[in-house]
Amino acid sequence: MIVVGSLGIIIGVYLASKRKVNSTFLNPNEEELEERQKASHDALEKRTDDRKQRILEFLQEDAEQQKKLAACDISIGNEGITREEVEDLLDISTGTALKYLDELEEEGLVIQVGESGRGVYYTLAEKDI
Repeated sequence: MIVVGSLGIIIGVYLASKRKVNSTFLNPNEEELEERQKASHDALEKRTDDRKQRILEFLQEDAEQQKKLAACDISIGNEGITREEVEDLLDISTGTALKYLDELEEEGLVIQVGESGRGVYYTLAEKDI
């Protein structure tokens, strides 16, 4: 039994040493590393754009709902979206929600209403037609 076990180990080590490992995956060259970094960056950028689009869609739906309610002389408070609602909508952290809202504000797509605290919310920027 010991001889058979030892022979199995020796054969296994020999076969493993002859087997080629994909060194490209383990040790990528500079070009492959740049390609991977670009692909990661592009994926992150797409996710960010998709999430910001979801915020805008939410705000558009909210604005439409507010118009319908106003036509019936009904007001339900703040129109727009709060940072906390963005966190819940996208399941993201406070910092990420603020980053997205700040970017949308810098792009001129949303307007922050209020300076700081719980009363702050964001609405769609009015577009000149």
